[in-house]
Amino acid sequence: MKNKITDKPTIRTDHYRRRNRQGYLSVLLFVLCQLSAAIWLTACTDDVAPADEQTAGSPVELTVRVAGHVQSRATTDNTWDGGEEVGVRLDGKCYKYIAGANGKLTIALGEEIPRWSGPNDKKTVVAWYPYSDKLPETFTMEKKQREDENYYKSDFLLAKEARISFGNPEITFRHLPAKVVVNVKAGDGVAEADMSNLRVSIHNHFSDELHLTKFTSGKINPTDGTVEPLPDGVHEDSLYMNALPRPASGFIKSFRALLVPQTLTKGVPFFKFYTIQQGWFYYTPQSDGELSLEPGKKYVYNITVMKDGLSVVRYEDVDEWNTEEKDIYRKETQTGYRAQDLKPFDYYYSDGTWSDGGYRRYTDGTEGWLDIAPTEGKKVIGIVFQADKNRMSQAEKSKGWERGYAVSVTVCGDHPLALWNQWEWGVGGSNIADMENDALTTFIACKNFIFGYEATRKVINEVGKGEVEALKDTKYEAFYQACQYGKTDYTKPYAAPENSSGWYLPSVGQWWDIVENLFGCKLEAPAGAPDESAYKGQDKPYVKKNIKTQLNWIPGAQNFTAAYWTSSIYDKDYAWHVGFEEKNAEFVTKKDTISLSRGNKEITCRVRAVIAF
Repeated sequence: MKNKITDKPTIRTDHYRRRNRQGYLSVLLFVLCQLSAAIWLTACTDDVAPADEQTAGSPVELTVRVAGHVQSRATTDNTWDGGEEVGVRLDGKCYKYIAGANGKLTIALGEEIPRWSGPNDKKTVVAWYPYSDKLPETFTMEKKQREDENYYKSDFLLAKEARISFGNPEITFRHLPAKVVVNVKAGDGVAEADMSNLRVSIHNHFSDELHLTKFTSGKINPTDGTVEPLPDGVHEDSLYMNALPRPASGFIKSFRALLVPQTLTKGVPFFKFYTIQQGWFYYTPQSDGELSLEPGKKYVYNITVMKDGLSVVRYEDVDEWNTEEKDIYRKETQTGYRAQDLKPFDYYYSDGTWSDGGYRRYTDGTEGWLDIAPTEGKKVIGIVFQADKNRMSQAEKSKGWERGYAVSVTVCGDHPLALWNQWEWGVGGSNIADMENDALTTFIACKNFIFGYEATRKVINEVGKGEVEALKDTKYEAFYQACQYGKTDYTKPYAAPENSSGWYLPSVGQWWDIVENLFGCKLEAPAGAPDESAYKGQDKPYVKKNIKTQLNWIPGAQNFTAAYWTSSIYDKDYAWHVGFEEKNAEFVTKKDTISLSRGNKEITCRVRAVIAF
């Protein structure tokens, strides 16, 4: 048979008071969002607490991550029951460890106990699951995976070779097999009843002139975590897929299998289907984009069986494994929000590249988040918050920076504690000459002002006579610190890549996008209300996962707390800032809130930089 490939919160006038700060602040707009997951912001500091200290001579315990996030366990459905045996090699010696429900690996009873020698101690570690007394050279896929036991036995997890330190004994496990999911439904000319006894298998893939299959075993490279597929010399059998007890929504049957990572050969059958009524029929990959099966990735094929052939949709071909087949994997992703598309929550790296951060929008109008780690070996310097070209300034797009915007993962300034990195906006009672027409006094004007790059350049040109360094020790420190991000001793790891705008102070409209896209706080004026009116705050349910999760995965990242300057003015005395408050029963604040407020230009606020690329 032939197959074809198709591939709001309201606003109010109020006073926003910041603790331990003089001056200020008459609030014109107050934006209040109820967050279902706490933003975990504190009023005094946003520095990440250090890991629990281990004293010299104490046993080496390991903290486990799976595909980028701390997990309680790491088997085929990314969960531990607790008590699983895990193999660990420390400095060349192998040990048996036991997985706990708290995401820790501890040495098994009766084992020799490896210990830290002191605060500067470092060790080389490799870990694997399931346990064996030494790291296997290969792992093997069971061919009869239609039996649940054989499907689960086919998984293998590896934490590739890494150096751990006394204060940070963390290792990252990844699944070495590739996971394939096939969802099948009846199309034109085929009755659902005809498919009640459907079976699906992976047809032998003849990789070379010797007709050797490479589906069932792989050689492990513990140094870089890669897998070399090994031919097993057997080609008359098939690998039978495991039928899920509950099919994906809208499908008659769903199947899954674990395969050794490999590159398929175009034009050779991949899936083999069988029904009593119709006999055998095949799915054969036809395009180069369908051929790669990578370690730890999941590939979903939605197949419609029709009288005259198959319709096949292959998607999410670079997703990390998540929990077992939930609805998040059974939906069709909107264009623009697929793994390969640039979108909010994606990671932006020091080399100017980016990778999938796991955010999805589906064609049915729902959203989802996949737990996807940053690319190992790369330095995350920002989180993408906007990739809509209609929300990017023409000045930046004309210079070739038209892909998107990212916000810095730390505050600007050279002090390790964010609390001490607070700066004045500028001189009160006066305006930058070129900014006189940029005063924003209405709700809609704030939203539409996305010109942070231009505003920053105006300050540099007038106050600094075109030189950023000339802003140092002036009242325009907020602009100076934003532009110096990535250039100071403490922020050098976050240096702006080539072919980017460089870091600058974001406008109020760009902060608007950060709040909406990364915190899920939908900023909307009440229907029918004049733009400049004052409104009573209204709670809004918080339904989106926020940037907290992304920051948790990035070493050195700092939380969003307190107030941050925008580069936008209200008038000659006031500029706009965005404030984050955490609910606290001991103080006035009762809910997690995000506020858009005006403040005297000579008060101090924190600074986050943004970059166009």
